[in-house]
Amino acid sequence: MMGGEEEKKVIGQVVRPHGIKGEVKIIPRIAWPEGFHYRGAVHLNSSTQDGWFDIEHGRWNRDGAVLRFTQVKDRNGAEALRGCRVSIPGSEMPPLPPDVYYDSQLLGMRVRTRSGEPVGVIEQVLHLPAQDVYEIKTSKGMVMIPAVEAFVKRVDLEGREMTIEPIEGLLESDAD
Repeated sequence: MMGGEEEKKVIGQVVRPHGIKGEVKIIPRIAWPEGFHYRGAVHLNSSTQDGWFDIEHGRWNRDGAVLRFTQVKDRNGAEALRGCRVSIPGSEMPPLPPDVYYDSQLLGMRVRTRSGEPVGVIEQVLHLPAQDVYEIKTSKGMVMIPAVEAFVKRVDLEGREMTIEPIEGLLESDAD
């Protein structure tokens, strides 16, 4: 089992038990590079759970991963993990292809328009069926920007800044 103070990165969330032998269904929160298989311990965290769990075995299925932990023996144990965030040590994160980012790399990043006008700060990355969406806190409220090339023109990880090309009405918040 892992421990220590190394920064953890959220890779998914337990959505439900799978079967009766203690397996859980995980929905990924990152784009897994093809062929990547993580076999170490994962950290599970929710309002009722907080600890490291050793992966006994895992497999991919239609829309996520199915994992079995050595510490979980039955469906009741798996049910107790529902809703847990699944994290791994930051040093274990797989490399990503160009122009693909982990949520943790984007959260807190400043957002500006191509003309240099400040927009706000990325508060959340929403993983929706059609595409990811960046929730940006502005001085007037929250706005959502689709995470697609048509709007996102540049991401500077070192400078912690994203440049966008908004269309008319895109930056209007609910408060407007």
